[in-house]
Parts: sequence; C-alpha cells; structure tokens
Amino acid sequence: MYQELAKQHRTFDNVEHLNYAVRKHLYHNKHQLNQTAIDVFKLLARHAVKYVGVAYLKIDTIAKAIGKHRSTVMRALKLLAELNIIEKLTQYRPKTGGNGANIYVIQRYKPMQGEVKNSAENTNATPSVQLRNEAENTAVASVGSPKTVTETEIPKSINKVLKRIRSTTPYSEFKNWVNAYVKDNKLTNKLYGIYKAQTHYIKGVYDAELLLHVGIQAIKTTFNATKRKNIKSITGYFNGVLDKLLDSLYYSHTE
Repeated sequence: MYQELAKQHRTFDNVEHLNYAVRKHLYHNKHQLNQTAIDVFKLLARHAVKYVGVAYLKIDTIAKAIGKHRSTVMRALKLLAELNIIEKLTQYRPKTGGNGANIYVIQRYKPMQGEVKNSAENTNATPSVQLRNEAENTAVASVGSPKTVTETEIPKSINKVLKRIRSTTPYSEFKNWVNAYVKDNKLTNKLYGIYKAQTHYIKGVYDAELLLHVGIQAIKTTFNATKRKNIKSITGYFNGVLDKLLDSLYYSHTE
C-alpha cells in the first residue's frame, strides 16, 4: 500500500533534485525553523530517496531517531507543513484500524519573486543572495563545463584533514590560502564574502572547521582552474564551485 502511494506522490526525478530542494528550503526558512524541525526534515530527506521526495514513517520512529518526545516531533511536522516544506498524508490501517505510518511528501522549492531559476531543476531556484546572482550572470558557462573530481566532490578522507585548527580565525586562514595564489586584499574580501553568504545558514548544522575546509578546497579548485582555462570572473567561478561542494557535503550526510 505504502509503495504504491509513494510512487504516485513522488515529487522529484532524482536525488540531486531532492537534495537541491532541501538546501533551498533550509536556507529560505532558516529564521522560522528550530533545530528539531531541521532534524526532522533531514531525517525525512534521508528516507525519501527510494521514491524520491516521499518518506513514510511513524511518529514514534521519528521521535526515537532524533531523541525527542513524540509531541515535539508533531509540532515540528506541523511547522514544516505550514511552511509548505512538506505535505502530510495521514494513513489508516484498513483492516485493524488506527493510524499507520504517515506519508510525508517533500515539496518542490518555489522561487520567490525576483529569483532566477537554476538549471539543476526548472522548478527550483538559486538563493536570493546577491553574490549568487553574480555567479549566474558571469560564470554559468565556466562552472557548467566538465569538472574534475575535486571540483564536485568532498573527499571521503575529509576527517583526516581536520585534525588541527589551522589558524586563530577563519578569515586569516582563508586569506592565507588566497595569498598563496595571489595577493589581492580586495579579491580576498569578495571571496570571503561569498563564502560567508553561502555558509551562513548552515553554520549551525555542520562543524565550523569542516565548512572552512570546504571553502579552502573551493579556493584551490578555483585558482588551479585558472592555470587550465580562461576564467572571466574569479568570484563567479569560486561561487559556483563552492555551491557544488556544499551540495556534495549535504549529500554525503544523507547517504
């Protein structure tokens, strides 16, 4: 029964589109979602890959998985539904009666007025952060070209490179890496601004050092790419690479 309903209500063509929508929902509702709602949403996303966008779980199962009381979970689910992030389809046992596992349908992200649609999915959109709009306008062709593995994936051995704190502040470490390629304070500040804009809404979800590592990897990928091809906009290219790396980071945590 659940499988047939899940097939009927699937909302995405593939996991990449699901992953994209989850990130956008988290970003655009960051001021309205509490940590429990975020944990519930991420749990649903992890269970929504077989029939992409659809998860069927009992309240008690969700509560046990995230370590919260069922009433707390119910409030989180209600909030997610009110924000049109998910749709809840209540199921009943036809023979024995009572509630079965509910079906939760993760909704497609609908662009806000003035946002530009992203090529990853026609019905999804890029964030309204101004720095990302720059990337759309200046680096689409470059960022859309064939990528090396390091440009689109987070290394599986990432924990090994996070053994020490590299500097006293994230900015100084970020600046040191940019300076290893080019000494340009104005460019450094622009790149760091992009990094801050893209990681601001998830800094409470992932370890700060892990996010800094992703930013540094984006720096290395961007400047190494300048040795192979002509890049019209360093900031735009960096923005696109960082966006893909953050997508990869999220996906690695939902497998």
